[in-house]
Amino acid sequence: LKCASRETISQSHLQNTGVVYTEVNKGGNEQFIMAAGLNGVTESELGYAVGIENRFESGFYIPDLVTQSGESTSVQQDPTSGDYSVQSVYVELSLPVTDELTVEAATRFDNYSTFGSAVTWKLGATYSFNDEFMLRSVVATGFRSPSVAELYSGNSGSFDYLTDPWGNEQDAQILVNRTGGKDLDAEKSESFTFGVVWEIADGLSSTIDYWSFDITDAISRLNVQEQMNSCYVGDQVACSSINITIDGDLDNLTSALINVGSQETSGIDLNLSYRQDMFKVALDATYLIEFIEDGVSYEGFIDPNFGNYSKVKANLSVDVNVTDDLTLLYNAQYIQGMDGNDPYENGAYSTDDVIYHHVSATYSMNDQWTVNGGVKNLLDTDPEYMSNGSDMNTDSSIYDVIGRTFFMSTSYKF
Repeated sequence: LKCASRETISQSHLQNTGVVYTEVNKGGNEQFIMAAGLNGVTESELGYAVGIENRFESGFYIPDLVTQSGESTSVQQDPTSGDYSVQSVYVELSLPVTDELTVEAATRFDNYSTFGSAVTWKLGATYSFNDEFMLRSVVATGFRSPSVAELYSGNSGSFDYLTDPWGNEQDAQILVNRTGGKDLDAEKSESFTFGVVWEIADGLSSTIDYWSFDITDAISRLNVQEQMNSCYVGDQVACSSINITIDGDLDNLTSALINVGSQETSGIDLNLSYRQDMFKVALDATYLIEFIEDGVSYEGFIDPNFGNYSKVKANLSVDVNVTDDLTLLYNAQYIQGMDGNDPYENGAYSTDDVIYHHVSATYSMNDQWTVNGGVKNLLDTDPEYMSNGSDMNTDSSIYDVIGRTFFMSTSYKF
């Protein structure tokens, strides 16, 4: 039995034409879980786990009244409030068929108050040739239920960089009303993974995994620019999808969360790890083979209104135990450049490859007291410039917009 609750209040000062006030926003969430389970191993070495669960979740966010009325320096925003409950039953099994082969299976039934019920399953196997080399694979179905925020969020305006094909809007930034969707269904998925685990040498190991996910009814927002262009040439369905008229009235332009047709994505994950007594080096990299939504490919593409899909991302970390009490850590984050398009200024453009460097140190004063400090973005690398970026002319979801940052923390165990 678990019950959790959180409530936050945020305050900030805004200034507009000499008028200053304190903005007060209030939000919180609650979660109540009641669950029971049983697990064990039979005489035939069949591992099992069964269980039931009942979960209730609720949340709310109330913007300042000035923000709700649209009179602050930020865009108008409505409050969010809602809840849902779910009842679940699951069974998991693991059977060692031979000394080398182990098969796993699982199934789960969930019943949501918001969209109904779903049954998912998983089938996996691992085969160990020896202590150094192993193959593994999993086939599964799954779903992701819409969250409280996705279901019930009120309007939150966003000034997106868009091209008005009718020419009615001269400003490059057009107000888009972003809302949730009370009628959202769950995302449904089919997945396949296949990988290799290889202990190459003493202290040196690697894993390589291919993964593929096909998602239907994916929760997302339509590409507003594409819908505007389709509406311009007479597609009434496209006009209705973003709440505009066939003659280009954009006063109520709305981008609601909906269940889009499909997402297909696949890639390869690579991990290399080398460990000795005093240090450890690890490399984690992901190569994005494809990301297709409703038939449109986005791999290697970046758009401030629709996301970023770098083909290669990697993290390199080096841990050095200088003494029993002092540990140094270096981390490098790599993001391959992407292609974009600015309809107003530069047309097609590309962002450069970016590497962020971070360093830190941890020192144990004694068994109870630990001090940690370091520098994020050591070289103060600037975020990639996007002339049509709606957030400080860049994409803050992938690039560091703060710059070099120093930090220090301490902890004490009683």
